[in-house]
Amino acid sequence: MKARSFLAVLAVVLVSTTAGGDPQERVNLADNLDRLWFGSDRLTDLDWDAQTFNSGECRRLRRVVLNLYQRTRPAVAATGNFWVKLYDSSGPNGSPGPGPVAVLAEPRPIADLPSDTGHQVVLAGLSVPLEPGTRYFVVVGCDSGALGLAWGFTQDSVGALGFPSIFTFSADAGVSWQVPFMNALPQRMKVVGDPDAD
Repeated sequence: MKARSFLAVLAVVLVSTTAGGDPQERVNLADNLDRLWFGSDRLTDLDWDAQTFNSGECRRLRRVVLNLYQRTRPAVAATGNFWVKLYDSSGPNGSPGPGPVAVLAEPRPIADLPSDTGHQVVLAGLSVPLEPGTRYFVVVGCDSGALGLAWGFTQDSVGALGFPSIFTFSADAGVSWQVPFMNALPQRMKVVGDPDAD
């Protein structure tokens, strides 16, 4: 009888723990990190990349995971800092808007990243307001003079959650953007949202 009661209590505890779940893991909006690395874009103070996700029913951005690492080919000394920002799609032709909606990662040294092409930078503990049903860009760029940052991409996102999605890039530090297009080689990332506004 005691064993049966203990199991019943344990089951209730497990159900209540998993039912509520981690608020940062509530809704995956985009995820192709399980797809094989195929190559990378080199990012600098002028060259920025942007990949979209749709907020769906979410009202908060909780976590972003990006395949960022220090590039070694061609050989270049990693200098300066990189950052990650969130933009809406209010720019020309649906490109990133004139300024960021939020800063997801303050400047971090590129030299602190490993050169492992599978490395993931995890931006957790976020509480960024989202407008439901809206397209946003995760934008990665660098501070002035920075070199050596790579954002990995894949050639296989068929069936990946939230992919294919829109990609664009800037060659002038966000002053202008390439007309956004559905990229067959999307950047590797995961985006997690939360339907709750709090």
